[in-house]
Amino acid sequence: MSAKVPDSNCYKCNLLLDRSTYIFGDDVQPYPGCISVCLKCGSVLIFDHELKQRKPTGAEVVLIRKTPRAMRELRQARRLREAMRKAGRVGLARYN
Repeated sequence: MSAKVPDSNCYKCNLLLDRSTYIFGDDVQPYPGCISVCLKCGSVLIFDHELKQRKPTGAEVVLIRKTPRAMRELRQARRLREAMRKAGRVGLARYN
């Protein structure tokens, strides 16, 4: 299940970001500081205090790289994104 979040755009590919899906178990609402991945280009994003997704700061990138769990989850999210892209899943096919 996905959650509606305030509209924002990916800083790298400009994809409209208006939903969030937690792929690691129970549904979780995003909160400020949560890490996200763009479904179109795979860029790492961070939820801000308004729950808009933005480019991570340099300090956030360093922290993410030093956190094994964050790196595992990013790799898993990117593998899922790639599998969905290759499968031509509805909703993503228009972005390829």
